[in-house]
Amino acid sequence: MKSLLTEKIFHLTDQLIRAGRPLSLTELSRRSGIERSACWRIVSDLCSLGYLVRTKSRKIEPGLGMVYWGQAACSRTFFNSRAIKRIARVSDRLRVPAALAGLFQNQLVYLYRDAKTQQEFFRFPLRRSNLALAILVRKYGRDGALDRLRRDAEDAGEPFSPGCFLPRIADLEKNGYALETAKKGCNLAFPVERKNEVFGLAFFGVTPDDQKITDLIVRGTLLKNMLESEE
Repeated sequence: MKSLLTEKIFHLTDQLIRAGRPLSLTELSRRSGIERSACWRIVSDLCSLGYLVRTKSRKIEPGLGMVYWGQAACSRTFFNSRAIKRIARVSDRLRVPAALAGLFQNQLVYLYRDAKTQQEFFRFPLRRSNLALAILVRKYGRDGALDRLRRDAEDAGEPFSPGCFLPRIADLEKNGYALETAKKGCNLAFPVERKNEVFGLAFFGVTPDDQKITDLIVRGTLLKNMLESEE
């Protein structure tokens, strides 16, 4: 019974987070598949504990309790503050935005992202993320990565073309990084293994003809090795 209740709590809060906006109790019940009365009891308990809050329009959104959990986990888990500061220093020195992320339920979870970037990235699709590709290939291999990218495209009702991923997968397997070149700018991503988990380190927004790319490859490789080995 406890495990079923726990599953409902996490499923309900996950749906609220994924929505990216406050939800009414009816919407939350429909999205989560949890009947309205059970949904009301869970929401009431979480609101009384400060993990959820009700807006003026009686809708529900994450509370400070969830923010506290997130900040505590982000600051103490996987990478210490010294490692995050090193990423920021390399980013500032080369004037190139950087990001560090992992994957949770096919969603990129950012542990660091350059604050100067205003792009909406919370629900960025896996199939359009070079950083996600670096993680998937290291974690599941070539075929496993392509299978997950295919399912991501199918779930969105989009066609899937493996050919656009194969050159970058080959670079990952040979050189340890993936370089995506586009008109909007290049994205250089490295897989980072730490504490039995695979993360991705990326530098992005570099113009294709910028000589910084070579420097980024060198500095990014050194930074990746440091992140993997530092206690």
